[in-house]
Amino acid sequence: MDELKNLTLDQIAWKMHTMEELRDFLKWVTWPMIEKMLQSEMEEHLWYEKHSKKWYNSWNSRNWNYKKTLLTWNWKVDVEIPRDRNAEFEPKIVSKYQTKTSEVEEKIINMYWLWLTTSDIQNHIKDIYWSEISKDLISNITDKILPEIQEWQWRSLKSFYPIIYLDAIHFKIRDNSKVESKWVYIVLWINYTWNKEILGFYIWDSESASFWQWVCNNIYNRWVEDICIACIDWLSGFSNAIKNIYPDVEIQRCIIHQIRYSMQYISNNDSREFMKDLKSIYQATTFEIAEEALENLDKKWSKTYPISVNSWKKNWSELSTYFVYSHDLRKIIYTTNTIEWFNRQIRKVTKNRWVFPTKTSLEKLLYLATKNITKKWDMPIHNWWKILGQFDSFFPWKVEKHMIRN
Repeated sequence: MDELKNLTLDQIAWKMHTMEELRDFLKWVTWPMIEKMLQSEMEEHLWYEKHSKKWYNSWNSRNWNYKKTLLTWNWKVDVEIPRDRNAEFEPKIVSKYQTKTSEVEEKIINMYWLWLTTSDIQNHIKDIYWSEISKDLISNITDKILPEIQEWQWRSLKSFYPIIYLDAIHFKIRDNSKVESKWVYIVLWINYTWNKEILGFYIWDSESASFWQWVCNNIYNRWVEDICIACIDWLSGFSNAIKNIYPDVEIQRCIIHQIRYSMQYISNNDSREFMKDLKSIYQATTFEIAEEALENLDKKWSKTYPISVNSWKKNWSELSTYFVYSHDLRKIIYTTNTIEWFNRQIRKVTKNRWVFPTKTSLEKLLYLATKNITKKWDMPIHNWWKILGQFDSFFPWKVEKHMIRN
C-alpha cells in the first residue's frame, strides 16, 4: 500500500488485479481520509494546529483519541476520533453516537421495502458491501422511520374530501408464538384538488361496527368537516358508523363486489343468462330503467336463486347511488377499483413475506410502500372539471363552503 501512495489513478489501476485488492486499497484510503477530516474539524474547533505552541494560551486542548468502528458504504473501518479536554468537541462527519454512515441506512431502508426481508438484507450487505451486520441492527435502522409513520398517521387533514374509498386486505402476523390473520384497512381519498391521497392504514384483528366508528371518529378529529360520497365494498357496520358523524354522506357500494357475491350461488348452466340480466341493471342509463330491470330479475330468478336476488334488493339503496350522476362521475364511484389498484401494488411488495414477525414490521413496510407508490400521484383525476360541475350541482353548500371561498 505504501508503494501506491505517490502513483496516479491510472498507475494504481494497473497495479490492481482482483476485487479483493481493490477493496483493500479503498479501505486503506478511506479510514485515513476520515481521520484527516476529523483532525481538521478539531483544528477549527480549537483554532490552532496540532503540535502548535499556541495551545499554551488556549482555554482548551486536545486530549488524545478514542477508537470507533464505523460501518461505511462498503465495509467496516476503525477510526481514531479526536477529543478535547473540555469535552466540547462534536465532530460533524462522524457524530458522537454514530456507528454507520447515512448512506448505509438509506440503502437498508430502501432494500427493506423492495421485498427484501432482514435476512435478505443481511446477506446482500455481506455479499455486495463486504460487511456483516446483525438482524437487530437492520431492525433498529428501519425503526428510525417509526416516528415519521406516527406523524403521518396523525397528520392534520383538509376540511373537505369529495370522495372516499375504503377497502381491506389481510396479512399473517406472528403474535405470541402464533400466526394470526390481521386485517389492514386502507382509506383513500380524492381531495378537493382532485388528486388521490392515502389517509392512512389501520391494522385490526377483525372487522366490527365499533372499529369503523373509531375510524370515522379519527377522521373527524383530524378536522375533516364534510365528505360527499363514500365508496365501500362489503364492509359491515361502516354505513351506520360514517352516517353517525356525516349524516348527509352518500354511500355507494361496489357493484363489482356485489356481482361477485351474487354469482357464487349461480350454477354454471345459468351463469351466462343471469349475468346478462345483471348487466341490464348496473349498465342502465337511468335509475328508473335499473329499477325495472331489478324487478324483472326478481320475477325471473328469485325462486331459483333467492340469496343472489335478495342481496341486490336488500342493498339496492346503496348500490343505486351512482345513477343520479353523469357518466364521468359514475365510472369513479360505482366500483372500488381505485383503491384495489393500490392494494395490488401493496401485494407486489409483500408477496414474498408469508408471515410478518411483528405488527411493527408490517407497519414499516406498508408505510414505505405507500410512500413510494403515491409519489407519482401529482396529477388530478381524468375529467376533473366535469366532475366538479356535478358536485357543484348535487352538493352546492359543501362546494361553496370549502372550495369557492378558499
